[in-house]
Amino acid sequence: MPREPRLLLLITSLGRGGAERQIVDLTVRFRRRGWAVAVVSMTQPWAHVEELKAAGAEVVSLDMARARPTPRGFMKY
Repeated sequence: MPREPRLLLLITSLGRGGAERQIVDLTVRFRRRGWAVAVVSMTQPWAHVEELKAAGAEVVSLDMARARPTPRGFMKY
């Protein structure tokens, strides 16, 4: 049986804004088409998390500092 296609969406933060809304809308649409979607926020998310999880997406935070993101956050995963 073929595995569902997978998509990872990376964003600097999940707050309230246009780019964040686009991430949510894309996630919902890809999930409806049968894709496995993971949303990775470089900083701690504070908006849209429940909506993304309700759509069936995995939400991951790299917990980078807002003012000083570093590549070290990627080493956790």
